[in-house]
Amino acid sequence: MEITLSVPYSFGDPKEGFKYEGMEIGRKEYAKMMIDAYNKYKSGTDEMMINNRLGTNISRNMYRKEYVKVKQTGCYFEDMPSRLLGPGGREMTIDELIRYFQTGQPFVCVINMYKLGDPKNCDIESEIKSWARECVRVNNCKKFSTEEKIAYLSKKDLKVKFNEAKSMAVLRDCKMIEYVNNRTFVFLVDEIVFITEG
Repeated sequence: MEITLSVPYSFGDPKEGFKYEGMEIGRKEYAKMMIDAYNKYKSGTDEMMINNRLGTNISRNMYRKEYVKVKQTGCYFEDMPSRLLGPGGREMTIDELIRYFQTGQPFVCVINMYKLGDPKNCDIESEIKSWARECVRVNNCKKFSTEEKIAYLSKKDLKVKFNEAKSMAVLRDCKMIEYVNNRTFVFLVDEIVFITEG
């Protein structure tokens, strides 16, 4: 089934995304500030190390903490044409998705992002590749059982717009459980919720 997939990714603008209150700092001023901070707190650090307080409670800090106010990093959704398939690569139908919605049971789907690699989709590509690397690392860890591997995978909500219908769905708590190739990924979807376009 042809869909438009919306994948969330974090976005931090290096210029406008962070707010620093104070004067602009050059290299020499920054180096001096670091040395001054070291000299200011080194006796307390030495005391913690010598008295072995580091092993008991590292979070306890009796010294003044520096506070820098920053703007919140945003989260955006980027759209990409894709194909929604069932297990084994067969076409998934809207009726199957409605059945999963009615029963509320988790299901497995395959998403083929055939436009991944297009220069226009560089943000979504880096997000998906990062997610795929994490999936491969967790799945290749021999210390984990199958249940632990699934439990440790990260979750994201994906939005799906059906090209042939005037509706959308949110695939809640999706976990990438298998990396098939650089454009095809297998997801375990905890729940599907249908929404209508406004």
